[in-house]
Amino acid sequence: MRRGMAPGEDGVTADALKLASHVLVQPLCELFNKCLSSNCIPAGFANSKTILLFKKGDPSLFANYRPISLLSTIYKTFTRVLTNQLESYLENAQPVEQAGFRRGFSTTDHIQTLNELAEKCDEFHLPLFMLFIDFEKAFDSIDYGALYEALRRQSIPEQAIRLLQTIYDSGRTTIQVGFEKTEINVRRGVRQGDTISPKLFSACLQLAFERVNWQGKGININGQHLNHLRFADDIVLISHSYIQLQRMAKDLQRQAKGIGLKINVNKSKLVTNQNTDRRPPFIVAGQQVEQVSEFVYLGQTIGDSTKRQKEIGRRVTAGWRSFFKYKMIYTSKRTPMLLKRRLFNSCVLPAMLYGAETWSLTKREENRLAVAQRRMERIMTGTSLRERKTNDWLRKLTRLSDVVRLYRQRKWRWAQRIVRMDEDRWARRVTEWQPRIGKRGRGRPKKRWRDEIVKIAGVNWMAIARNDEGRWRQLEEEFLRRL
Repeated sequence: MRRGMAPGEDGVTADALKLASHVLVQPLCELFNKCLSSNCIPAGFANSKTILLFKKGDPSLFANYRPISLLSTIYKTFTRVLTNQLESYLENAQPVEQAGFRRGFSTTDHIQTLNELAEKCDEFHLPLFMLFIDFEKAFDSIDYGALYEALRRQSIPEQAIRLLQTIYDSGRTTIQVGFEKTEINVRRGVRQGDTISPKLFSACLQLAFERVNWQGKGININGQHLNHLRFADDIVLISHSYIQLQRMAKDLQRQAKGIGLKINVNKSKLVTNQNTDRRPPFIVAGQQVEQVSEFVYLGQTIGDSTKRQKEIGRRVTAGWRSFFKYKMIYTSKRTPMLLKRRLFNSCVLPAMLYGAETWSLTKREENRLAVAQRRMERIMTGTSLRERKTNDWLRKLTRLSDVVRLYRQRKWRWAQRIVRMDEDRWARRVTEWQPRIGKRGRGRPKKRWRDEIVKIAGVNWMAIARNDEGRWRQLEEEFLRRL
């Protein structure tokens, strides 16, 4: 549990709990064991305190406030114990399409899958339809009856289900606005800030997907059909067929309603590639879904595989935003360069390189990243262009990690990780996929994600990455030397 987090109504902080752990471990252990064996919890144990944080806009409008629920630190410690006991059951019930809140999965998995899918559909002139779905207040809308049914279908012990029912049935929250307090009962939605909540949400969402019949729908990837991907509540439906995708959307809308979820049509988007014809409006829940050429999904621009400039622009902007957040430190002459370097490498570079493993950049796009970093280095060193200091001189002074070198290193190591994934993982399947339908266009092919790797390691790069660790590391050094 992270330190510095706000406490619940009992006022016990995570810091205090850790400092007193040598005294509290035995009584807490006895309390937790009693709760687990009796399916009962102390009165008020699961209560929370809700505060409203103003976001922006008109302060008189309730929609411009974000509710934050504060739970008891001791309660969250207890649900961490409960999560550890149930994690294997909940994990085994999740398919490879769900990458949210799972060990060994990350946002990069789905970004790689969608980028490779868009790239290969573009290369072989195949139509591609992707519907990015947004649910209204997804985590706050889960129906408890559907949740308990989902847990039973996923073989969760009945005793644990009864304990969760006790927790949710007794849940109350106190909302404080100014000096006024109002206590209300909570009758739907998983609990904000609770360790087990993401797992419970994924379990309930799985129930909705089990009820839809999508066998044989989607895109055939070497004999297996890819029809959707999930990262918690961030869902994308995938198909070559416009009509099929619309039917899938209606199926999901109906089954999602059964677990308490409602599709937000205004925030859902339909992304198509250049190989699709004009179609009638895409309708979900009686409303038209906006059709766009690209969409930011899990922090990356998904769409036309040939337009990386926009995403690179977003990454450079994110880097500058992170840089200016600590501008006083970077420009201070009293701050040691060692501190500036550590701050830059831990804050700015991750912002600039988020999702870099999935990129296929041209030399011009690499230079754009490098130029942004050099400008930041000049600010850090207080060096102007008039002083005519070389880039090598700047780098020797700052000793920063090179952004382009890091991009290539991440991509190379990610390529090895892909081919070592389980065979049923979609990132691996789609990367290995060669469409059996469609036809390449004439002329020089567009740059593909694997081209840089094939240029260094050859067409059998997957076998080398999977079976020959030493050779793969040697090739990595060669790949990085060609900067």
